[in-house]
Amino acid sequence: MEAAPYAPIGAPPRRASRVALVAVAAGLLVAGALYPKTAAPPLALATAAAKTTVALTYADFLAVDEVCKYVRQQEGEDCYDVAEATLLKYVPRRVELTVDRALVEGSVGAQAAEGYVAFNIVWMDESDEEFSSWLVVLDYAGAIRTMVPFYEGKSVYRAAGFKMWSAAEMVMGASRGSFMGWAYKFDWKTGDYAQLSTASINIHDLQKAKDGSAFWSAIKSEEIQKTCVDTNKACADSTTSAIAGVPSKDVDDINHVQPIEDDAKIVISSRSTNAIYKVWASNMTKIWALGGDDGDFGIVGYTGDYYAPGSSYWVGQHNAEYVGDDEYAMFDNNYDREKRNSRLLVVEAADGAANASVVWEYDVGVYSQMFGDNDRLPTGNMFACWWPSETINGSDAYEARVAEITRSTMETAFQLDVFGKETCAAGESCARETGWLMYSVERFYDKPLVWDVACDGRDLSFKVANNFKQASAYDGTYAATSARGDAVASGDFAFGAHWREKKVTATLSSASKDGTLEVTNQYGDTTSVTYRC
Repeated sequence: MEAAPYAPIGAPPRRASRVALVAVAAGLLVAGALYPKTAAPPLALATAAAKTTVALTYADFLAVDEVCKYVRQQEGEDCYDVAEATLLKYVPRRVELTVDRALVEGSVGAQAAEGYVAFNIVWMDESDEEFSSWLVVLDYAGAIRTMVPFYEGKSVYRAAGFKMWSAAEMVMGASRGSFMGWAYKFDWKTGDYAQLSTASINIHDLQKAKDGSAFWSAIKSEEIQKTCVDTNKACADSTTSAIAGVPSKDVDDINHVQPIEDDAKIVISSRSTNAIYKVWASNMTKIWALGGDDGDFGIVGYTGDYYAPGSSYWVGQHNAEYVGDDEYAMFDNNYDREKRNSRLLVVEAADGAANASVVWEYDVGVYSQMFGDNDRLPTGNMFACWWPSETINGSDAYEARVAEITRSTMETAFQLDVFGKETCAAGESCARETGWLMYSVERFYDKPLVWDVACDGRDLSFKVANNFKQASAYDGTYAATSARGDAVASGDFAFGAHWREKKVTATLSSASKDGTLEVTNQYGDTTSVTYRC
């Protein structure tokens, strides 16, 4: 059974819109209303079939106060009276989400299917200028949590770098018509945003320094900087220079900068030269280069082909990041390679090894000239986004896509498609002229994940992951209470960096058959689960 068709363009009813949920596996149609920011979603996927599809139409977006208000402000008339051709430059025709709950849950369980997905979508006009831009947060059941226009005065902004800063805030690199801009903070709960720093940065990426007083980003095509938030200038311990000992021709268009190991090292993506560097943060001295003319590793491709040092398996990569266990994930645009689709890659590169290996590869099915993301989730699934830059294809004419893919089987656990005003007849491929673009996507939760809680006598063990991915280990605490209310264990631990699971063990002060375990992160977010010995 296909998803319910979207409503035709016209004058939708002036009332709260509803979200159609199609239970694919069971053929059951259910409906649930959009919920306000302070309320819980009325529909839980736990009660639905394992595989579901949610369709949000343009009417659902106009039902959000911030959306209708912005359209009315820009057009000078009621948002429901705006002509079709103009309206669909402001909001998508529809957004469709499909969830395979069993694949999303993986080894973590039901908690993994909760939480949110956040992104910025921008509608680009015929002149490649930003016409409308939205900061969007949806829950995994498809309900709109937050949707606000991203603009300052008469300038519509796009957000490239899009990362979590804290449990309630995201940090963005923002600009209009250029990849040079400024750092912004976005409170995903309230929808408020404001400049974090007035220092000029490359908006491709910015990531928080571990202590939260600064962020790392590129400031020029070949240079990076640690910027202190309080001064809007380079921090005293920042090195604002090119990578030491690397020819300038081998570093160009730095599009991602990731501090790791408590900011001791930096991972740098040089897009134009197809290279990824690991350097010492203190002096920008190269530890190694992966790919590109300066590469130190031979690369074993996914099918076993060998690429000698100085050559590269990928071309024009985006969002290259370390994801733990010697693995580096990236979106390989396969830039300007004729008749080649873009790919999600995971590459294993151990310090001091002679060769690196492509251990996972996923063909996204289209060519995406620029942008793209590829992250690792606590389940081990990969979480990505892209957009087809050349054509749209018949009934599958999506303009931007978010997808969660399983590592072992390459099945689609979650998919979100954005459909715009562009249409193409079934069975045909049509040139893409305008439409919705997406640079990066984030997945996060309200509170820590806690699973595999086991108790044997006085031995208690459990696995944890924080609300969102972080480049360093941050402290957490746990407390166990017996069914009678007695405190039987407490302690500290460090959440695994890069959203890797952390197994924690504890000894109960007394044996008890039943109890409650509470895990709290550095922001005071707490998850409570019960256990039975």
